[in-house]
Amino acid sequence: MGPRGAMQNRQYSQSMEDAMNLMRLNGVVRQAVKLVKGVNIQVDRDNFTFTVFSFISWFKVKEVYPMNGEERHYRRRDLRRGGAMGHVEPQGRNIQVHLRWNDPYGGQGWDHFRLVSEDELHIDSVIEVAGQTARYLTVYNRKPKTRRQKPSGNEATHPASSEVGDDGAGSDRGDHHGVGGAGGKK
Repeated sequence: MGPRGAMQNRQYSQSMEDAMNLMRLNGVVRQAVKLVKGVNIQVDRDNFTFTVFSFISWFKVKEVYPMNGEERHYRRRDLRRGGAMGHVEPQGRNIQVHLRWNDPYGGQGWDHFRLVSEDELHIDSVIEVAGQTARYLTVYNRKPKTRRQKPSGNEATHPASSEVGDDGAGSDRGDHHGVGGAGGKK
């Protein structure tokens, strides 16, 4: 796995509005969810690690699931009190995460991770709360490989960056682990 994340493809992703309404998300959390920019996935023999990152630095979800299906306690993704219990179910090349949580707005959810191609990840999500269901698809495309270039003098660079065009914020740097094998953006 290379040091690249997968960026949300807003054009092909479905709205999460129904799910946010079902969960009665407040304005601040709702905005943070709308500003999610990508995911990093790591899968090894022992663990499935799922990290969501946003344009808002404080809104980050990181969950590490044992591949043996053991149920563990996690923070609620809606940042409410209490927690969630979750486990992962490997399904061939795909992985399904199942979470359940108590009140307020108790329910359960499934995220089905499907690597459609070397460069495209689909996450089919289903949330059930109080007998109602919301579904949505989120599409992510692998970030293209970037080659470090020496600026020619005409490009703008950030002082904290050694890459042309990098904003220096760190979110697009090599600390993220991408989905699947190597390859460029689809």
